[in-house]
Amino acid sequence: MQALSLGDQTFTFDKSATEAAYALLEGGDADRCGCDPCRNFALQRNIAYPLDFLALLDRLGIDALKEGEVFEHGPEPSGKRLYGGWFYFVGTIDVRGENQIEANGFSYFIGTSFPKPPPPFRDQPVLAVEFVTRLPWVLRT
Repeated sequence: MQALSLGDQTFTFDKSATEAAYALLEGGDADRCGCDPCRNFALQRNIAYPLDFLALLDRLGIDALKEGEVFEHGPEPSGKRLYGGWFYFVGTIDVRGENQIEANGFSYFIGTSFPKPPPPFRDQPVLAVEFVTRLPWVLRT
């Protein structure tokens, strides 16, 4: 287990256990769901996350192609769609914190409240990286 401070949060994580859990998952929620908003998200994973966020996911042992859950809130006045979701990882929170980390319309937070994680995570202490992003609609239906 390693400790990490992120904004006003501090948590401990187990990269090896997280990688082992992700190795058992076949794909991300957007791939499994198949609804139009999820398909639109899946088409844009390559632009959905900033590089520093991808580096964090890698540090935690998270596979960026296998989000635990994705949701869409519909179009904003800008025409982009507001998306959010969670990536699970094995860990415990040490200092809860209150502030999201934000940059260029993307924000994230380490949380303890999230949808039920998939089976590979269920017998371990689990946290989630909750994210919010904005993406255009590119899906052709």
